[in-house]
Amino acid sequence: MTDEQAHARRIAAQLRMLEDNDDEQNRKYCIEWTGQDAIRRRLRFEKRSLGGWTRIEQRHNGEEWVRTGRETVADVEVTLDE
Repeated sequence: MTDEQAHARRIAAQLRMLEDNDDEQNRKYCIEWTGQDAIRRRLRFEKRSLGGWTRIEQRHNGEEWVRTGRETVADVEVTLDE
């Protein structure tokens, strides 16, 4: 197993723990990464009270997170592909 695969497994395990222990209405997921262009980015998924999720795309401008897109999605599933 590569370091990258081990890291992905740890993240997936942490997300499963959060899912098992959190309040359904306040559920949120966030995935962050730094691209080869050195820009920090993230995807956030926030549970909506009306059903579904809000997917929020953001990038860090060196001082704060800036929203670059968003959409409502029906379902979110966290999986680890090997």
